[in-house]
Amino acid sequence: MSDLHFVLVLLVVCCLTSCPAISKSLVHKLVRTRKIRVHREGEWKRTSDPALRLEEGQQIHVYSQSYADSIALSKDENDNKNLIMTEAEMQRLRSCVIYQDDRCIIVNKPAGLSVQGGTGTRRHLDGLLHCLVDDDAERPKLVHRLDRDTSGCLALGRSKKDASVLATMFRQGDVDKSYIALIGGIPEKVVLEALLALKYF
Repeated sequence: MSDLHFVLVLLVVCCLTSCPAISKSLVHKLVRTRKIRVHREGEWKRTSDPALRLEEGQQIHVYSQSYADSIALSKDENDNKNLIMTEAEMQRLRSCVIYQDDRCIIVNKPAGLSVQGGTGTRRHLDGLLHCLVDDDAERPKLVHRLDRDTSGCLALGRSKKDASVLATMFRQGDVDKSYIALIGGIPEKVVLEALLALKYF
């Protein structure tokens, strides 16, 4: 990290320096299972803290076998990510496409469908994206997320590179978002008072 002149969290550094085949979730797992060591205070120390802050000049080490296993696991996950769909389901998802070009696809995600899988979630948009392209084409990549119960426009990259470019545009505020609400009648004027709890992850 001698070329870095600012402080980064361990997780971000791992993501930046890891093989592209490793996902953020796998990096989280490597940290959580203490497969990553950080050189500090003159010795190598294992860490399970993804928010550990690194100083300039510090080094990190990922256990090679865990690293190789993670790459293999990541590849297997990507190969098996596509979910089996009926023809009706494929047509329904294709009808959600509202824009596409050679770099991106925009879909109108329906409410009730999770964007990505997780504990107890077996059906999700990320596992259905293969039906939006030809069999020999690269599966579209997610650029951002929407909550499960939220409907709306979701951007997909045609390739990993396209998704990275679009994600950077979102992060830098180069994408304009407009929210339109349809209401019936004129609601009464009311004042709502509620306590909002601040909670950090």
